[in-house]
Amino acid sequence: MKVLVAGASVEELSIFKKAGFLTAPLGTGLVISAVNAAIAIKELEPDIIINVGTAGTFSRRFEIGSVHSFASVMNRDQDLSAYHLKRGATIDAHCRTVAEIDIAGPEKYRLLSSSAFCSTDCDFADAADMEAYSVAYAGLRFKKKCAVFKLITDNIGQKVLLADYRRFLREGRELLLSNVSDYISSIK
Repeated sequence: MKVLVAGASVEELSIFKKAGFLTAPLGTGLVISAVNAAIAIKELEPDIIINVGTAGTFSRRFEIGSVHSFASVMNRDQDLSAYHLKRGATIDAHCRTVAEIDIAGPEKYRLLSSSAFCSTDCDFADAADMEAYSVAYAGLRFKKKCAVFKLITDNIGQKVLLADYRRFLREGRELLLSNVSDYISSIK
């Protein structure tokens, strides 16, 4: 099975590259990560794409420094409710509605993706990031299995210093790698 690990930056992916994984840096935000995820899937033809990185949490049951997988992801920025669509739903190029995307993962949590840094609470998701929806949508379009694993770095609505964020990332990389490696072993 050919596994592609995709994340926002070379820094986030460095531990995966050292461990021998095929990696693809995507950039930060929905648009740039969508374009780069599609290019990586097309060029590298993986069987599964795993999005890794960091997320803030809405759920106080998630501890800072913990790693979680998600069962679904939705686009927080999309709001076509004036057309009677649910928040997060959009219309694809074939006039089909695309909303929450189900993804592979052992945990049953919901993730929101946004191009804006999330700063307000939410009662319908557990965490938020800036790339997972794009990766999941690219995987859906290319008929590739997709999983998402995120290191929780902050509680949404509470300020975090960049130095602390970087420390959480450094300290959590091994745990992120371990969770992804265990998941891959479980599906082979």
